[in-house]
Amino acid sequence: GPSPPPPSGAPPRPRAGGDVAAALPSEIEVGQMTGSTSRNSAIPAMAAVLVAAGTYAGFRGGIWLDFQIGDAWPFWLSTGVTLAALLWRPTKEWPLYLAAAVIGESLVIYTGVDGNWTTPVIAVGNAAEALVAGAIIRRFSPGKFSLQSVRRVAVFVGASVVSAPVAATVAFVALETYGYEFSGIDWVKFWVGDVLGLITVSPGLFGLAATAWGYAHIRGRRLVEA
Repeated sequence: GPSPPPPSGAPPRPRAGGDVAAALPSEIEVGQMTGSTSRNSAIPAMAAVLVAAGTYAGFRGGIWLDFQIGDAWPFWLSTGVTLAALLWRPTKEWPLYLAAAVIGESLVIYTGVDGNWTTPVIAVGNAAEALVAGAIIRRFSPGKFSLQSVRRVAVFVGASVVSAPVAATVAFVALETYGYEFSGIDWVKFWVGDVLGLITVSPGLFGLAATAWGYAHIRGRRLVEA
């Protein structure tokens, strides 16, 4: 016999034939969803490669500039690269980027830039510094990272200042153990260099990555400001 009418307020039952086909997603829609999922699943691997390359370049560049100046270079780039990735991506992916940062910086030992056993030790210290900074920022400035309020800026700068002693101390102890002779002022230079690297490199790289992968839309002027 005929089916009873649907209750009031319920959507109409699809009829056989055309209505059922209309209720299903089209092949184009399915393809778009599949392509979007594939791109999203590839982002962590691509980001990890970029982190490794960026930290390698930053670490090697810092050592080279240190040799050119003849003193502790007061601007360390590599930790800012790692922190930018942590601020951009979810915390479940952080171990991947921290490992990529350690690997990227440790590769300097094989490039003839005065690398020794202290290089991977310093790399671990730099990764720990980025982890501490990222955790503080996520704790006291939750949600998507931005610098659009005084409070968020204060949290970001404060996290950079508080976390920088981690890498500075690891580097200082490792290099002293290896045979270099440093003083307290050298530790301060390490600390200042890490702070400057965090607060200058991270916002700009975060803006580039977030805009390139659609995490956020940042206008040109805002990106330059970052």
